[in-house]
Order: sequence, then C-alpha cells, then structure tokens
Amino acid sequence: MRDAQLLIFDLEGTLLRPNDMILESIYGAIETINNQYDLGIDYPDEKQVKNLIGQPDFQIVKSLDPNIDPEPADGLRTVMNDLMREMIEEGSADLYDGAREALQALKSMGHQIAVTCNYGRAYLFSVLDYFDLYDFVDFSICIEDVGHAGSIWMLEDILENRLALPDESALIADRKIDFDAAHDVNMQAIGCEWGFGTADELREANATVSSLYELVEFFRQN
Repeated sequence: MRDAQLLIFDLEGTLLRPNDMILESIYGAIETINNQYDLGIDYPDEKQVKNLIGQPDFQIVKSLDPNIDPEPADGLRTVMNDLMREMIEEGSADLYDGAREALQALKSMGHQIAVTCNYGRAYLFSVLDYFDLYDFVDFSICIEDVGHAGSIWMLEDILENRLALPDESALIADRKIDFDAAHDVNMQAIGCEWGFGTADELREANATVSSLYELVEFFRQN
C-alpha cells in the first residue's frame, strides 16, 4: 500500500473539519422543509448528527425520516447542500492541520490525488474554490454524480477516470462505510484517527495514521 500511485481522500472528517456546519445545515433544512410541506421531521441531537457524518446525503435524509416522500426528500437534500455551500463561502469550516501541506507534499512525490464527497457538486466546488485546492487535486467526484449508487461507484469512477488499478490505489478516510467501499473494490484503506470514526470503525482500515503529517511520512517510506 505504501507504493500506491493514486490516493483517494474522503472530504469531511479527513481533509475538511466541518465544525458545526453539518449540524446547522441539517437543522436549517429540516426547518425549511417542515414549513414548506407541513411535516414534523424531528431534529436529531448532536450525537445523532455525528453518527450521520460520512454518510451520503440521501442516506442522511432517509435516516431523518425513513417514510419521507420523494419531493420533500429532494428538497431536504437541496436545502442542506445549499446551506453547507453558503457556510463554506462564509468561512464556517476549516481544513485539518497540515491538509494543504500534505496534499502538496504527496503531489510532489508523484502521487495522483482524488477527492470524494458525500454531498452535492456545487458544495464540493465551493470547498475546492474556498481553500484553493485545485492545484493539488487531479479528480473529484461527489454523490450527486453517481446518484444513489453510493461510495462504491464513486471509487470505481475514480479508478476508471485515472486509469488506475485498485491494488495501486488507497483510500484515506475515517468511517467504516468508506473502508467497506474500498474493500468492495479490492482497494486498501487508511484510517484517519482525527476524524469521526470510532475505534471500532478504524479497526476496519488496513492501517491508521494519527495526523496528515504522519500520512505523508507513511508514503514517504515506500
């Protein structure tokens, strides 16, 4: 794995520290859609929201209301993504310590860099724009590009676009859902101890690192 040529980064909890952005966007979306459609979707508490981070946006909506109709479900996703994009542009989130430097170092070492995102493309672009990451990212993909197919299809699309083999690639992420997707396409995964994954989730990764600086050293030692 240390000689992987293609490195695929999950966004939230790996490169991007969302702070309260996801909680606030979920609350704002629930308020808007409840008022618009006269619904009574309950507000999750902070612990429940933390457990939702890392899931595709359509799965978050399903978790909030398993019986929601398609129209308000689409509305909930749209409002949530719009609010997150606005909060990125307002500076409500940060990159984790060393994120930009790690991408720059890994790129200079000859790695290809890809980014996956469980939300919409406008939101993903807002992150790449606001933090000026385009020089370090060769390819990006979001859940909007693959519909309800989920993380596996995002990884398969990246491999196809970059003409890469799974055993020459590695996923860097923080949740079990990410590690499972990587293993389903025969790719190894590195767990990020600074993200939202629990200790049990991180055990599903092939290796773990405690910081983005350590990640660079991990690949420098190939």
